[in-house]
Amino acid sequence: MGKLKSGKGGGGAAERHIRLHFWVMNTDAWKALSPDSRAALLELYRLFNGSNNGALFMSCRTLGRAINCDRMTANRALWALESHGFIRAKDRSGYDYKAVEADRRATTWVLTEFPHGTALPTKEFARWKAGDDFRANVPKRKTRSLPSDSLSLQGDGASLPSDSGPENRPVCHSPVTVADEKPGKASLPSDSTSYQASAPRRAILAEAA
Repeated sequence: MGKLKSGKGGGGAAERHIRLHFWVMNTDAWKALSPDSRAALLELYRLFNGSNNGALFMSCRTLGRAINCDRMTANRALWALESHGFIRAKDRSGYDYKAVEADRRATTWVLTEFPHGTALPTKEFARWKAGDDFRANVPKRKTRSLPSDSLSLQGDGASLPSDSGPENRPVCHSPVTVADEKPGKASLPSDSTSYQASAPRRAILAEAA
């Protein structure tokens, strides 16, 4: 992760390593992390070479293979690290993109413990308390809502807009059938829908009577 001077003659570079400070492990945020989230953080530390913060490509598929877990567990681990303030997304492209050399579409992450470009470390995890969520500012997906005056479907039927008055409601005209056993008498089909007869239908009934 970083380079240290060798103890032999003060020259050369030590082998790359990951340094985990005690003060980080003593924070409430670290103590609240699951083992999967801690393993995920170590994998992100492993990608950091001291100058590429903000260009750490890690998808949940890649992380799942690295820490030997399924994709959804890796997804939750990244979510926890971000909500607890250890990382933040620089270019968010979705957790489920597969990072490959030819087409890096995975989310790029920033480790808040270290500088990012010219910006100083933010270390949100050091301020984290139970109930905090540093993902609160992540934009939510937009959902489409129907206009208030649109038809609302219920089962196989539809209800009219709430502002529809009697003058806007359609008049149902059911066919009139004449019973064979009683000529001249009009009757409605037994399965017809009840309604208030319109003026033309009342005239037909009067003539039939």
